[in-house]
Amino acid sequence: MTMLPVMVQAQFTFTTNSDGTLNVSHYNGSDGTVIIPDTTNGLSVTTVGSVAFYNNTSLTNITIGTNVTSLGMEAFGGCSSLASITIPNSVTSIGQSEFFGCTSLNNVTIPNSVTNLGGGAFYGCTNLTGFTIPASISSIVGGLFQNCSRLGAITIPNSVTNIGSEAFYGCTSLTNIMIPNSVAAIGDAVFDTCTSLTSVIIPNGVSNIGTTSLINAIS
Repeated sequence: MTMLPVMVQAQFTFTTNSDGTLNVSHYNGSDGTVIIPDTTNGLSVTTVGSVAFYNNTSLTNITIGTNVTSLGMEAFGGCSSLASITIPNSVTSIGQSEFFGCTSLNNVTIPNSVTNLGGGAFYGCTNLTGFTIPASISSIVGGLFQNCSRLGAITIPNSVTNIGSEAFYGCTSLTNIMIPNSVAAIGDAVFDTCTSLTSVIIPNGVSNIGTTSLINAIS
């Protein structure tokens, strides 16, 4: 993605993408509730850049504009007060470590438009209690929910074929999980230190299981 001239408007700093649309490169404000606009000066806002809101501890709620298609790596990393986020159906890609360390996050819905959910996207989201993976996702990438210590319920759709290493590592409140028949491979240490886990149902179609702590694995 080629960045062209910088534009500063109100609390946002924008750069111009190669196709003439805008990228949110930095948020300069201190408001708790933030709305990323659909357009600015007649130009569509289509991307949120890497670390655009990184370590903004004032941010509590954010609504992403309906023209945004991708969220860059760690765009909201370290936003420890962020409790909820509204992601529109226009978004197709969510970057690596997107919500890393968002310890207040308890309300997030990933739309079915998203086909790429980056590794460690919810790493350390210790207030996240439940999550539904959209049917558009084919792979639960490594460390996706690592150290989400309050995550007690997870729904995995039949679209998922692979569960990456340490995907649920440290999810100490996870009690049971059903892996759909579509899954063929499970990586290393997927359920390590899941100390409350009593049941894992593994389908017969799984041909590759890594070095993983599985309590009561049932096939």
